Amino acid sequence: MNLDGGVSVDTPSNKYKVKGKVPEGLELARERKLPMQFRAELEDARSLRFADVAIWDYGLAFLLGNQELVVDRLSLDPTRARELKGKVTAVTNRILPAYRSTVAAFSPQMPSMSARSLSAAYEGEMSAISANMAARALWLQADMEWAVRKAVEWCSPCGNVGLHVWANQTKEKIEVDVVSPYDLLFEAYATRPELARWSAVRKFVRREEAIDLFPDAEDFFEEAQADSGDGDAPDGATIQPSDRLEMWWVYYKDGRCGVWCQSQWVYESDYPDWCDPVILIRWTPMPNRIWGISQIMPAIIPQLRYNQIDELLFQIMKIASSPQWIVSRQAMVDKRSLNNNPGQVIEYNDSGREPALRQAPPAPASLWDALAMQSAKIEDMMGAHSASQGKRVPNVSSGIGMETLIGQDDANLGLTQSEFQRAFEQAVKTGLVLMKHYMPSRMLIRVPGRASSSVMRAIETVDLSDKPDVVFGVGSMFAVNARSRDQQMLNLVQYG
Repeated sequence: MNLDGGVSVDTPSNKYKVKGKVPEGLELARERKLPMQFRAELEDARSLRFADVAIWDYGLAFLLGNQELVVDRLSLDPTRARELKGKVTAVTNRILPAYRSTVAAFSPQMPSMSARSLSAAYEGEMSAISANMAARALWLQADMEWAVRKAVEWCSPCGNVGLHVWANQTKEKIEVDVVSPYDLLFEAYATRPELARWSAVRKFVRREEAIDLFPDAEDFFEEAQADSGDGDAPDGATIQPSDRLEMWWVYYKDGRCGVWCQSQWVYESDYPDWCDPVILIRWTPMPNRIWGISQIMPAIIPQLRYNQIDELLFQIMKIASSPQWIVSRQAMVDKRSLNNNPGQVIEYNDSGREPALRQAPPAPASLWDALAMQSAKIEDMMGAHSASQGKRVPNVSSGIGMETLIGQDDANLGLTQSEFQRAFEQAVKTGLVLMKHYMPSRMLIRVPGRASSSVMRAIETVDLSDKPDVVFGVGSMFAVNARSRDQQMLNLVQYG
C-alpha cells in the first residue's frame, strides 16, 4: 500500500505495504505534524452538511421509486427528513426515464490532449512528449470512460461526486476512484474546494485489513469499535457489513496527508502539494456554496404532485367502474341478486320503482391536463424531454425538428459537461505528478496509436514535469459520442 500519493488497497491478495518514502523536496513537511484534535474538525464538517445529506437521501429515494413522502415544501429539517412517511400509494416514477437518458448522454471518449512545455529547450520538449504519451496511457489504464459513467450515476441524483487519484505501487499504475458524496468531506465553512484547508475521503476497511495496512496500530484496531456508517446512510439504513472500521484519508493543502481512524492518526506522510488527489464534481455549481444542486432535486415537487393527481384519477376511475344500484324499498329486491353478472335475473315488486344503475361522473378533463402539465414540468426541471428519451413529440415529425429539440437538451448539459471535463483534466494532471514521484523511473505503457490500435512505449518518468500543463480540447470529451447519440435518438423516433 502507498499513502504518499494516495491509498493503495490491493485486494483480494491482502498484500499491503506501508511505505514512508518522501519525494525529493518534501522532507520539510515531515516536521509539520498533523493536528491531534482533528476529530473536532471532522465532526464540525459532518454536522454542517446534514441538510445536504438529507437532500441526497431524497434524490436517491425518488430515483429508486420510494416516493411515498409527505414534506412541508421540502424544508428538509435534518431531524425529520428521514422520519417523514407518506400516504400516497400510487407512484409513477417519471424521474427514472429522464435519469437514464441523461446517463446515456454522458458517453465519454478519449479527449484530445496536449501537454505544453514552458521551455523551448530539448528537456522541455522531451517532457511535453512524455507527458502526452503518459496522459493518453493514463486515460486507458485508469479506465476513465467507466469512471465518467459511475460519476454521473452519483452526480445526477446527489448533485456531487468526487474523484480520488492515488498511486498503486503494487500494480505500478495510477488509479482514479469515484467517491460518493457521502464519503467526501472538506474543511468546515469552506465555500469552494480550493479554499478548504483539507479534504478527506472515507473508506470502510475490514478489521484484519486495517491491521495489515498499519501493523503499528494493531492494538488500537483490536479494541476499536466497529462502525457501520449509519450516520450518513440513506433513510437511516445500514450501508456497511459488520466489523468494518471507518477511516478517512486526509490531504492538507500544504502537502501533509494521513489516515484518521475514530480518535487518532494511524498513518502520517506527505504528498506533492501542487496536485489535488481529491477532486469535487458538481452537477450545478452555486456561488459561495461548496455543494452543488442535483438534477433530480428541482423535479421532486412536480413528481409529488404528479403522484397525487395520478392517484386521484385512479380513485375516480375505480369508483366509476363500480356503479351504484338505486333500489326502492317497496321493490323488495334481494341484494344478493345485484351482482352485475351477465344474464342475472333481478326480481322486484312492481309496486316500487324499477331498480336502476347510476354511473359515477367521469374524471374532469382538467385533471388530465394537470397530469400532463406536471409531467412536462418534471422534464423541464431535469432538462431531459421526450425527444431525448426516444419518444415522439406531438406536432413534430421532421428529423431537423427532432435534432433541434435534442440539441437543446444537450445544451442544458453543457455546464455539467464542462465541470466533468475540468475535473478529469485535473485528474490527469494529478496522475502525471504522482507517476513522476511514485512510479518506476522507466515504465512500459500502452499508448493508443493509429486506426484504434495501441502500442507499448517506454517512457522515462523522470522526464515528466513537476507541474504538467495538460489541456483537453474544448468539448472533445463528449463531442463524437454526442453525434452518434443524436443519430440513435432520431432512428428511434423514426421507427416509432
